[in-house]
Amino acid sequence: MMRYFTLKLRKTNTFYCLLACPLLGFPLGSAFAQAPAPTQSYEVYQKSPVHELARKLITEVERPNTGAPFNTLKQDINAVFNSVPAVLKTVDALNALDAQKEQAFAGFLPKVSVTVGAGKTDQTQTTYRSDGNQNNRALTATQTLFDFGTTIGAYQAAGSRYTAGQHSMYNQRNDVLLKLLSSTLDVQRARKSYQFSVGYVDTRKDFLSRMKEKESLGATSKLDITRAETKVAEATDEMVSNAKQVDIASSTYRELFGKAPNFKESTYQLPFVDLKKLANPEDVIQNLRTYKELESVANAARSDYVAARGKLFGSLNLETNNSRNSNPPLTPTTVNTVQVVYRVDVFNGFAQTEKARELFSKQSESVFEKERLKRDLVKKLDNAKANFQAARDSLQARLNFLKGSQATDIATRELFFFGKASLTDVFKAQEDYFMAAQKLVNAEFDHKVAYFSLLALYEQLLEQFDLGS
Repeated sequence: MMRYFTLKLRKTNTFYCLLACPLLGFPLGSAFAQAPAPTQSYEVYQKSPVHELARKLITEVERPNTGAPFNTLKQDINAVFNSVPAVLKTVDALNALDAQKEQAFAGFLPKVSVTVGAGKTDQTQTTYRSDGNQNNRALTATQTLFDFGTTIGAYQAAGSRYTAGQHSMYNQRNDVLLKLLSSTLDVQRARKSYQFSVGYVDTRKDFLSRMKEKESLGATSKLDITRAETKVAEATDEMVSNAKQVDIASSTYRELFGKAPNFKESTYQLPFVDLKKLANPEDVIQNLRTYKELESVANAARSDYVAARGKLFGSLNLETNNSRNSNPPLTPTTVNTVQVVYRVDVFNGFAQTEKARELFSKQSESVFEKERLKRDLVKKLDNAKANFQAARDSLQARLNFLKGSQATDIATRELFFFGKASLTDVFKAQEDYFMAAQKLVNAEFDHKVAYFSLLALYEQLLEQFDLGS
């Protein structure tokens, strides 16, 4: 009987519902509590913008090949990479090291100097008197024969510093590329989070309008309306916060790219790298540019010490001199000299000795620093692998969380309009749904950042963008 009455009641208009309920002993609001939403059905709510966004996000995560092609991202990065100030700075820094290397090589070459002078000389002797005019010209050439390793050490140190500069340039380019990628992903992350926050506000505004319709029919209280309005304000605050994150991400992007982010893609496909083939960290450390850079710095310190130690023993040089002196009325005199000269500083306050001792300490320090860096790189590679694996697992877990929260939100809303769920249940379902969407957005981009970071540490990132050197 009750089931039959309920079915019949849903087909009557509001006026007859108001009359029938008190006569049959039912509370006045029971008809509306059992009635479906006045103007929006289950199917319509399922097609709301926020649910469309969620379904699109789920598709992107489940089928990564639906994102924009990786080549699109690659072209955007390559178009600006070599114009980034941090990249341009590395080129000039390497040129300076090359100049230092050539400067050190000059120590192997002869030094030639020319001296020219003219002036007045007042000279009187018993046989003649000078007219005061005097001219001097001299040509001197010096070639180092042996300097106890000073020149060779200086040249090898400059060469090692240049090699370290090459590795440093690669590492800095690697870091710049990772920053460009992270900035791009942060813009996409912020935009997507903002879209969900807008949908969150729209959902709560729509629910508020449904509540007001119920109030106009006497099926809800003023307190429930106030609670719904408060939840709209809460969602609006979240939207404002996400809008700020979009501005911050865009500002960082503009700093790196030199222009505002004008791309429309919401996600990109990842380049394929067989992660199973990534070698054990212990096996690849010595081939990484970061380790090679420090190794070259250590070699430079060792060569600097050799050069400083050799300077303590002086040098053996071949010196030639051709000079011509004119002092009328005397006949001009020409002197040619060729000699082997040994030159050493006997005492200079022990400055050179202390310099050699300082460089020896730096050489020893660099050996320990290499071992420290090796252990640090092993830790970073292990952590990067663990971080990527955790990001991948989290992505799947949060995907399931969003699916469940979406279904719960839709069902709880309908149950509320049928009087089977409380208003608190509706708000809780909405909050869980929004939180699940935001978590999946973060997980999606955390996974991509972890992937690119792993490639960067294994020094395969630049190669994926054809930017390796």
